[in-house]
Amino acid sequence: MLRSTLLAISIVSLGGCATNVTMTGKAHPPVAPSQVKILFKEKPKCNYEELGFISTPQKWNQNIAIEAAREKAAEIGADYLVVETVHQNRFNDASVSAMAYKCGTVDREKVGVNPSK
Repeated sequence: MLRSTLLAISIVSLGGCATNVTMTGKAHPPVAPSQVKILFKEKPKCNYEELGFISTPQKWNQNIAIEAAREKAAEIGADYLVVETVHQNRFNDASVSAMAYKCGTVDREKVGVNPSK
């Protein structure tokens, strides 16, 4: 009885926690999560478009939090996930804040950036 109650509480609490994306660019066709390269606090070494800010809720550890962010980056077609911060509590639970990037040339007029001004 206690075990099934704890399992039900765990499922409900995990189901309400979603990895969030705040789009700062346009989404591209999805890619496989394994194609998204992970960097820590450094920008991709290519011409890139910033796609969005990704944040995860508390996960069981840092690796799971980064993988959750990577999966979300793949959904919006990112080539890179740049992990900016990892927040870890005393129980080793972790959340991640990251940016998703797509390599390639960016039409600055279409994304509203005019470098000549």
